[in-house]
Amino acid sequence: SLYSLSLSLSLSLSSLSLSLSLYYSLSLSLSLSLSLSTTLSLSLSLSLSLLSLSLSLVSLSLSLSLSLSLSLLLSLSLSLSLSLSTLSLSLSLYYSLSLSLSLSLSLYSLSLSLSSLSLSLSLSLSLVSLSLSLSRRLLL
Repeated sequence: SLYSLSLSLSLSLSSLSLSLSLYYSLSLSLSLSLSLSTTLSLSLSLSLSLLSLSLSLVSLSLSLSLSLSLSLLLSLSLSLSLSLSTLSLSLSLYYSLSLSLSLSLSLYSLSLSLSSLSLSLSLSLSLVSLSLSLSRRLLL
């Protein structure tokens, strides 16, 4: 009877020890699961942060490139407009110079015609004077 009692006590102690070891293994696995879930959550948060950073960098680069392209386009259109206005000014100066040259030529032609007219008038007057003197001599 004492032997069976000690045997049952030994079995009880071994089952208690087994239960404790199972409890510790379960608590360890739970702790490992919690640490793994925390690690996964941290890695997910880091991945999302990196994704957000990369998206913001892409958006910033796109906006900068678009702004640079627009400023280059604006400067090109300004330079083209300045070139066209310079060309228009040059053409207007050329036309004004040609007009002034044409007016100068017209004035020169007018002065030549006036001089020829004065010469013809002078010749006519001298012929009239000569004819008057000849007629006087003939009358005398």
